[in-house]
Amino acid sequence: MRETLKRFDGRFVLAVTPVGEGDGVLSGGYDETIKLWKGGTLVHTHTGHTLPVTSIVMVGEARFLSASDDKTIILWSLGGGALKTYRGHTDWVRSVDVVGRGARCVSGSDDKTVRVWDVKGGTALRVLEGHTGGVYTVVDVGDGVHLLSGSGDKTVKQWEEGGSLVRTFEGHEGAVLTVKMLGDGRRFVTSSEDRTLRTWDMVRGTVERVFGGHTSWVYSVDVLGGGSHLVSGSDDKSVRLWDVSSGKQVASFEGHTDYVYTVADAGDGIHILTGSDDKTVRTVAHGLNLATKAQVCVCVCVRVSCVDATPLATRHIHPYTTPPHPPHTHTLARS
Repeated sequence: MRETLKRFDGRFVLAVTPVGEGDGVLSGGYDETIKLWKGGTLVHTHTGHTLPVTSIVMVGEARFLSASDDKTIILWSLGGGALKTYRGHTDWVRSVDVVGRGARCVSGSDDKTVRVWDVKGGTALRVLEGHTGGVYTVVDVGDGVHLLSGSGDKTVKQWEEGGSLVRTFEGHEGAVLTVKMLGDGRRFVTSSEDRTLRTWDMVRGTVERVFGGHTSWVYSVDVLGGGSHLVSGSDDKSVRLWDVSSGKQVASFEGHTDYVYTVADAGDGIHILTGSDDKTVRTVAHGLNLATKAQVCVCVCVRVSCVDATPLATRHIHPYTTPPHPPHTHTLARS
């Protein structure tokens, strides 16, 4: 495991996302800031949140969104300041993702709701209710119609963006911490407190495969190579690489000395990004011959007639679960 970024100001790293296809990285965490790194050098610190930053996602090439325990979402200029603040959630905001080309975004919160926002106007267009636990992860399906959300109630729900609940997916034995689309428009992957990853057929509503191997909660998962492989980060301090077709673990990266809260495809076909409770952001060469993020977008859009050209491997991170998990209860009190 090769560390290329400096320590994160002595605070836990909860979110990482690549910037473009070069060596840019955004990271966020317990110091309430988002840091922009280039080639391992800190070039800008975005300040504005008043509690830990839990999720980051790019909006095009020059803006990004962040979610926070301060109950807000902020739209930022990359390397600049805050452009707009979105208020409405009544508890920690765990996850944010871009919908379509970026005119809208979706968020999930401990207030048990999913909210769809107008990015330009900053207003909530819809509030989706149905989960009985906090919503830890949200993702745009990419078909212009549907969204997915994962919750502490151990389920994943599929929604029409207009507000209708389409289906509830059950099978996990613990909170669902991350949901990501696999890239074919039909399947998605989840990570959970139950120590597993699962791939699902969204059309049939069934579990396709269960990936076992982690020895503790799996906080984060991301998709590599357009859906051929997965990378996961866990409470067991490991980062693991998986083959989707076989369900087998193909590599395990040891190096972090504490919980791995966040993992992401770096987008260059070579590296993954990881963030940990050990206060570091790291890059890892995964050793696979995979397509870059841009190549994956072109191929998948042609195959499934995507309604937009937004990179399909959009990054958002879902860091930690409900109290009383030790790293969080002794650090923060709810506001």
